[in-house]
Amino acid sequence: MKWSDPHSDPVIAAVPKRRQAPKGEMRREALLDAAIVIIARTGYTSASMKDVARLAGITTTGLLHYFPNKIALLTAVLDRREAVATAEFERLNLRGSMVEFLQGLRTIFYHSIEFVEISQAFMMLNVESLAQNHPAWLRFQQRFYRVHGVMASYLEGLVDAGEISSKIDLKLLAQEIFAMMDGAQIQWLRCPDKVDAMQLFDSFIDRLALTLPTES
Repeated sequence: MKWSDPHSDPVIAAVPKRRQAPKGEMRREALLDAAIVIIARTGYTSASMKDVARLAGITTTGLLHYFPNKIALLTAVLDRREAVATAEFERLNLRGSMVEFLQGLRTIFYHSIEFVEISQAFMMLNVESLAQNHPAWLRFQQRFYRVHGVMASYLEGLVDAGEISSKIDLKLLAQEIFAMMDGAQIQWLRCPDKVDAMQLFDSFIDRLALTLPTES
């Protein structure tokens, strides 16, 4: 099965383009960008407000004007990422045909690896937050149940449309899809010169298209 590239331009910019915004909002966004870079490098636990401020080109006092403490900064980073992910889901037609669903999965995965530092930062946070005393533990627990529930609902729509068999364990299939997304990212981040994450995920998508039974 052939998949069209979500972006016609093969050159991906290093930093996402943003609309013009008031100076205060632009500074806040720059601080969040800096926080992501620091978290990608050291993880949240080892990250310091001083390092974030230095990277953003302001004083620590200036950073504290926007984010009074490290947890507030983390919350803002997660809020922004969640808003971006929600917008991406809403743009996709995952409730259409099987082909549209799988193309949507590919687009979601593409965006998850579009920027290396963003991918690494959130993988770091995901792993670190396995500790129950981590400030993002509850956030990631809730996210797990939410996104798995949403994925299962998309799959139920395909069952209702007769695109896949009602005998399939949809909960297990949703877990498999997310396990592939996470696993492919980790392998790619570990050895980017050895692992082509997009090729790996494409191969998985192709197998799903060929092996998922339809309703007979």
